[in-house]
Amino acid sequence: MNQEYLKSKLHYNSGTGIFTWLKNGKVAGSVSHGYIKIMIDYKNHYAHRLAILYMTGGMPSDQTDHLNHDRADNRFSNLVEATNKSNGLNQSMKSNNTSGVTGVSKRNSGSWTARIMSNGIYKSLGTFKSKKDAIEARLLEELECGFHVNHGMSYGREK
Repeated sequence: MNQEYLKSKLHYNSGTGIFTWLKNGKVAGSVSHGYIKIMIDYKNHYAHRLAILYMTGGMPSDQTDHLNHDRADNRFSNLVEATNKSNGLNQSMKSNNTSGVTGVSKRNSGSWTARIMSNGIYKSLGTFKSKKDAIEARLLEELECGFHVNHGMSYGREK
């Protein structure tokens, strides 16, 4: 797949992230696990990867990160080429999180702990009397480790 062939089949609106078929003007693609997939010549392609190809002329060499964590939001301003490592620095909060902040948890004793994983290594950031102090330690370490400002957010939530 190259940019010229893609543009002969589809139109991409970079402001909305929506692809439409040139032949009939219908919206292209279907949702699968939150991502938009578009079938071209009997092969499925992720719309976020096609958006990069459409806009830059080349397929992403590795991964594409959705900055706001919405897998179906393929606006060009929401997409960035990423490596596995850099994509990991902008993950959504896990669904089983009970504290509301990634890496912060309450201990049975009532105190709070903060930890972080960076470069594949877990690091304890300490035990704190207040949740606020644990959160502050976690956020400071995220900055030190180069995490994206949206890391640990769920789509539609602000930190």
